[in-house]
Amino acid sequence: MESIKGMMVVDGTAYAAAGSSGLVVVDVKKLGEAKELYRVRTGGDTSGVDVAEGNVYIADSRGGFRVMKGAILVGLFAEPCIEVQVSRGVAYVLSTQGDVLAVNVTDPTAPELLGRYNDSSASRLFAVETTVYTIALNASGPNSNHDLHTIDFSSPSDPILLSSMGINATVIGSIFVTDTSAYVAAASEG
Repeated sequence: MESIKGMMVVDGTAYAAAGSSGLVVVDVKKLGEAKELYRVRTGGDTSGVDVAEGNVYIADSRGGFRVMKGAILVGLFAEPCIEVQVSRGVAYVLSTQGDVLAVNVTDPTAPELLGRYNDSSASRLFAVETTVYTIALNASGPNSNHDLHTIDFSSPSDPILLSSMGINATVIGSIFVTDTSAYVAAASEG
């Protein structure tokens, strides 16, 4: 199996976005006795996963955004993407072009685009309720830095950039978002 690009663990089940190996679902309830339950090959490069309301949401850079019920495909939104997070019936999807999409998934069989925000340099996405945070590379090369963008999707058809904060770092490790703050683990190489 190739490296894991994203993972969610819910009620003792791990959902791993495993690149060209697709979605790998593993029972991890018993320590030291992990057991693969099933895998879903998307035919693309699975890089993001979220679990909400009994569904599994997969981001695939070639096959698009998929909604699964177990191993069964129930919905497809064809835009290639790299990240997905679901909050209150809306999937926030980071497309391979850097657009942040709000997709209505209240009917998982028919995902519907609600709105789009162009954040062409975005490489990571994190959603809390109707606020989306992206990490954007603002330059390339050895001295590149990043920005943390805060985007308000409370009106999904008209998202608004609330703030952009420079992060003086070349590597972003992870981000943790609470209701009021975003914490970024960052470092500089060299």
